[in-house]
Amino acid sequence: MTQIQELKPTFQITIESSQTTFSETFLEAVDKAFIMFGDKASQAIYGYLKDVHGVNRADLPNKVDTFALALENLFGKASVLVELKIMETLHRSAPEFKFSLKADELSFVCYVKAFRAWL
Repeated sequence: MTQIQELKPTFQITIESSQTTFSETFLEAVDKAFIMFGDKASQAIYGYLKDVHGVNRADLPNKVDTFALALENLFGKASVLVELKIMETLHRSAPEFKFSLKADELSFVCYVKAFRAWL
């Protein structure tokens, strides 16, 4: 007796969401900016963000406005230097990303949101 068995192709497609990619890229950029202060200071900054502003490290990519405000509260006008370091790292991770200023002033929040939308 002959049996006929139907074979169905099996395959799996893995799609990595751009949100995950953005989150990982953004957090890596933040880590690189904070590490310029040293390991202990970096940990203290993350502690400040959590304790004072209620933002965990993992939440930063989704709370860029709050993060920018927290940086300004912590570093004052020097927060621009931290923001620039983060933007530089983001740009190096995707040099094909182009950002056009719509005003005379570069905005960290606008840059990050445009970068996220581009990814």
